Amino acid sequence: MKQGNIVCGPNSSEGMQNLFTALLEREELKKDVIIPTRDMQGYLRPVNLASRGGIDPMPYSGLAFQSGPELTGETTTFIPSPFFLEKFGAWADISQTYMRKMVNKINLARRNYIDAYEAGHENYDSIGDADIMWHYKHELDSLNDMMLTNIAHFFEFPATTRFDAQGNAPAHSRQLFRMLNGKDGGDGVIRTMLSSKYKLLDDMPAVDALTRALESELSDTSGFYLESAHVGETSTRMKFVNTNLAVEIDGHPVNYMLDIVNSETGTTSFKMNEGYFYQWCTNGAIKKQITRSIHVGMSKDEHVSEHTIKKEGELLWSQIGDAVEASMKQETMDKLAEQIHDAKKVTFNQPEKLAEDVTKKFKLSDYESNGFLASLIKDNGQFGMNQWGASNALTSVAKSVKDYDRATELEQQGAKLLEVPASYFEKHTQKVHSVPAGDVWQRMGQN
Repeated sequence: MKQGNIVCGPNSSEGMQNLFTALLEREELKKDVIIPTRDMQGYLRPVNLASRGGIDPMPYSGLAFQSGPELTGETTTFIPSPFFLEKFGAWADISQTYMRKMVNKINLARRNYIDAYEAGHENYDSIGDADIMWHYKHELDSLNDMMLTNIAHFFEFPATTRFDAQGNAPAHSRQLFRMLNGKDGGDGVIRTMLSSKYKLLDDMPAVDALTRALESELSDTSGFYLESAHVGETSTRMKFVNTNLAVEIDGHPVNYMLDIVNSETGTTSFKMNEGYFYQWCTNGAIKKQITRSIHVGMSKDEHVSEHTIKKEGELLWSQIGDAVEASMKQETMDKLAEQIHDAKKVTFNQPEKLAEDVTKKFKLSDYESNGFLASLIKDNGQFGMNQWGASNALTSVAKSVKDYDRATELEQQGAKLLEVPASYFEKHTQKVHSVPAGDVWQRMGQN
């Protein structure tokens, strides 16, 4: 199983402690504000700070938002995340695709500018390097100005503002801006903008509820521990292993795995999935969803406090322990053992053709496809050329890909490969025509 940015130790509480530390640090910086769209400039004002500075590259592209009179707090400058810009594009009918492409162009221009700037400092006599640097600097400023123009227009004239025949403004929409204050006087971040009905089901209360519900299971000696976790910009994932729930396959334990994913920025609903973890090769697979909750709640206005917003998800957290305990049954693992034993009987002898088929079915990259085939051949001695081996070959690839979310997708696809019909593998079995030995000797005698 791929490891995330949270350091986890096998069968210990180390992972939970590190996860709490990371989430608590972010929790202390959170700033959630309901902003009426007809007065967004009273809260945040888009600016291009790069055009005001010197030639030294900034730690971000230069596009930023400065706080207006309605936004209180010590942090006065907020940097928009790429995800926020995409969400803003969707809200303003600019198009998420356009915003994504603009973000990519800005990032590329900034990277080129930094490279040229560093090259110019290494060779002060090079006029050519200086010309290139200023070219990229102007390109970056121009792209930022283009983005700023789009954003500033819709901040002043929101797409939701329409006047009736009498000139009266309609009821204005409100958006929940999720932000992080700056650390030690630094700049903050605008993480996302969401509907005012968005229900906060945040990571910290989720982990806290899980810890309280499973207090006895999460001790150093319980056998239930955090195997892998990743706190990303748009979602958080936690994968727990329960060594008390196991079946033995080929002399090695396969344990129950609990996968939890959540987003504080609107990329996914809160989900809990069950799967399994093969201790011999540390492969993990995610089989099915056991509970889900969407982030839709009451409509909130700009007068609702942050405390009230956060209390909205308490009912779900009170139920999380019941859902986990209901899913962690030995019966689940016994059924898995039957499925694995049946899968081991489904064989094939054309791994190259199977790899081609699996690549198309799961849209694998060239790197993933080559890794899948290599694992099939390398681990043939342990698994054999069968459906169980193919499933493990795919989950094995997950450990080597760079992106944690993509690794999780491969773990889900590995579980799906264990459940496809036997006919999927049988078509990759080349039947060898055998001739009885007696017939061969008879033919040789005739010659």
